[in-house]
Order: sequence, then structure tokens, then C-alpha cells
Amino acid sequence: MAVQLNHTIVLTDDRHATADFITEILGLAPARSFADEFFLFSEDEFDQIFGRLQERGVRCYADHLNQVPGEINHLLALKAKGQLS
Repeated sequence: MAVQLNHTIVLTDDRHATADFITEILGLAPARSFADEFFLFSEDEFDQIFGRLQERGVRCYADHLNQVPGEINHLLALKAKGQLS
């Protein structure tokens, strides 16, 4: 998987457990160190990652206000690709 580091903000009480969880979900080797990081990946990789989250029963939301559970915000993806203004 060609995951690119971008940026992230993750609030956690256990950095190591969170790093283990994120690398497992992303299908990566265990992390040596984790701070505040984000990742970029292809749409196919996203589908695999989202599937792993669903398999584990992790609640995901399409919006930052947590009002649209279990869905993906496709509008943001279209804007990022320049296909929507």
C-alpha cells in the first residue's frame, strides 16, 4: 500500500495503542513512533481501510459534527479532485 503521510489530529489517552490501531487499519507495519499525523491513499486503499473499520465496528461519520453515521462524504472528495466547485 502506498500511503503518504499528510497530517492528523488524534486525541488519545494511549499513543501506542492508537498507533497500533491506525497502522493495523491502514495495513501497515507496526509504528515505531506516532505523533499527530494524517495519511493520503488511493480510493481503492480507502475502500479497504473503510472496510476494516466497518469489520471492527468502528463508528465513522461523513461529517465533522458526527451527524451522518456510517457514510462517506463524497462531496469533499469531488472538491479535492477539482470536479466540484
